[in-house]
Amino acid sequence: MIGPSFDAVLAAAARGHDEAFGNLWRDLQPRLLRYLNALAPGAGEELASETWLRVVGGLRRFSGDERSFRA
Repeated sequence: MIGPSFDAVLAAAARGHDEAFGNLWRDLQPRLLRYLNALAPGAGEELASETWLRVVGGLRRFSGDERSFRA
C-alpha cells in the first residue's frame, strides 16, 4: 500500500509524472498479475497491459481513496 501519500501520488500520475505512475505500477502490478494469471493462465501479462492502458486513460477522472483505486 502506498498509504498517506496516495492522493499526492495519484494526482502527480494524473498530471503525467512518470515517477508517480511508476509508484502506482510497482505497488499494484504484482497483485494484479497474480489475480489475472489465476483467472486466465497464460494471458495475465497481456491482460495486465490492457488494464494499465485503461488506468492511464482514466486517472484524471478517478475520484476516491486508495482502497477504491485498488478495487
